[in-house]
Amino acid sequence: MEVRLRHKIAAGFLAFGFAACQTAPNVRAIAPLEPGARYVAMGSSFAAGPGVGEKSPNAHPNCGQSTSNYPKLLARNLKLELVDVTCGGAMTANILTISQHNGLLPQIESITPETRLVTVTIGGNDLLLARDLGIASCNNIIAAKSLNSPNCGTHANPLADEAFQILAGNLDKIAREAKARAPNARIVFLDYQAILPENGNCEAVYLSDNELEVLRTRQFRYAEIVKRTAISNNIEFFSAYEATKSHDACAAMPFMAGAMSIDGASWEVPNFHTTQEGMTAIANGLENYLRQGTNAN
Repeated sequence: MEVRLRHKIAAGFLAFGFAACQTAPNVRAIAPLEPGARYVAMGSSFAAGPGVGEKSPNAHPNCGQSTSNYPKLLARNLKLELVDVTCGGAMTANILTISQHNGLLPQIESITPETRLVTVTIGGNDLLLARDLGIASCNNIIAAKSLNSPNCGTHANPLADEAFQILAGNLDKIAREAKARAPNARIVFLDYQAILPENGNCEAVYLSDNELEVLRTRQFRYAEIVKRTAISNNIEFFSAYEATKSHDACAAMPFMAGAMSIDGASWEVPNFHTTQEGMTAIANGLENYLRQGTNAN
């Protein structure tokens, strides 16, 4: 039982380790996305959807990509031709230049001049967000339950400013490269959905008040960098956080796994990762936003 508990706690961060939206200035009206338009989805596990629905047979087996993540739901609703290259554990470098797994190109290579929509959910792994949530909660569970288990590791508390600066630079590169590759595309940056409550604490996350505040602040700072990058590059920003903020891991109806992974139909949602309800909320909110017919230029 202790081994199983430790496996469930650790699996999420080891393996995949505001409903408001904003556009940049100089907004212009554009035609709606036509059925069959090419849509490229890039990102990490918060887009790939490990544990959600069924595992995609068309994705790399190590990516933890779901058949019902928000890109696939959005593509079905808008009847778009989806190229889903999202992959659990991805960092900004895996979008720009570095292959994440054998046989995978950097994600940005999927963007072509014919692409009409690009969504990007990336950056949390650059800041060790899911990893540090997992480590902190794992250590606290072991202590609380007096388990005969080794320490889960040491988390960055707090994270150095340099990590945020590097992330900002890489997000800027992604925005500029995506615009250059697909000049006629709508490019939408998303932040992460609500993980922790804006106020208070709860047993579901197994974090001390100080740990929760440090990691919550890290997510807020991450979201601000994503939003600022979108504005400075005249592309679009949709806040997955705002679309789900009433459903964090401590909520009465959470759309987010807490410190323990959640058993799904055929695989597990890792700890501190998005459930099917969260993916659906993001897809629906993003669809409503895209149907408004505005874009930044």
